[in-house]
Amino acid sequence: MKLTVFVAVTFLLSTGAIALAQTPAGTKIVPGSKAYIEKMDGFENYLAAAFAKKKVQLAPVAERDQADYVISGTSEDKTAGWAKIVFYEQHSF
Repeated sequence: MKLTVFVAVTFLLSTGAIALAQTPAGTKIVPGSKAYIEKMDGFENYLAAAFAKKKVQLAPVAERDQADYVISGTSEDKTAGWAKIVFYEQHSF
């Protein structure tokens, strides 16, 4: 759950920064614009569902060449190191 939230926040922050870098100040995404969501290890399904649930005014498309915008991202999963595993296992309540 924490990883999903982290990925979502990172994604939103990074796409906002990219959008600001590529568009002039004051430019907004027009409601009803078409967006293609690239494959992101299954996260694209959650993102599309969240857009629908929150009624984001973007129309998802199945083909990249039909889209006005492309949404992409990556995720990285970092596991606990050996010291954290050993000490937390010994002190579990």
